[in-house]
Amino acid sequence: MKVFIALMISLSLENISFSQINISNLSLTDTTLPIAYQGVDNILSISGLRNGEKVSLNSIYSSTRLTKNGVNSYIYLSSIMDRNDTVYLWDRDIIIAKQPFKIKKLNEPKVSLGNIRDSFITILQAINNPYLSVYIPDNYFKYKMHIISFELFKIVNKDTISLYSSEIQNGYNTIMVVDFNTGKETFKIEKKESRITKNFNERLTSYQLHEIRRMKSGDRLLFKEIVVSGQNGCYRKFYDYQIQIK
Repeated sequence: MKVFIALMISLSLENISFSQINISNLSLTDTTLPIAYQGVDNILSISGLRNGEKVSLNSIYSSTRLTKNGVNSYIYLSSIMDRNDTVYLWDRDIIIAKQPFKIKKLNEPKVSLGNIRDSFITILQAINNPYLSVYIPDNYFKYKMHIISFELFKIVNKDTISLYSSEIQNGYNTIMVVDFNTGKETFKIEKKESRITKNFNERLTSYQLHEIRRMKSGDRLLFKEIVVSGQNGCYRKFYDYQIQIK
């Protein structure tokens, strides 16, 4: 009888320990969701471990890569999608926790004017959202993408008109000069006058906002040559993007 009671107490303690350990995906905007995304690094965090536990983590799929990422943290990278996976946490030869994940594919990123997802906007909406942004529809992944540059035009009837001032702007060039006698390198700054034909961040210029205020219903804004810095730091060019004034 005493042996039976001791066994029941041991099993109860094991279940309590099991339930207190959590494996969550910190790469999600909602870390309570049992989701992992295919083809990107998912940061898994393990909480509730006791000191001294020598744990390891594995998946039911041999193709899934789990890499140690600091204390109680792993990088989960899966090449499959639209399947269910389960990761198991081992303390030596004993499974002490498990977490199922639905592996989903990230949708293609898109651009929008500010937070407006509609292709028809009012002039006031355009003025109140004076920047280009990147988003991934129907997604919980914490992505890091930034607008590097773009070109902006307005389409009036069938005419495409550049939304850049014709004024000459002052700029500077940095030129390296080498002394061929000594081999010494110095830098020389030269003043340069040029006409701006591109936005080099996500913001619309004051001139562009002024021109947008003059637009009428049916006119369109056309964003071309959109370059974005991606999740891994690489640059990516997006398709042209149009929105129409209501």
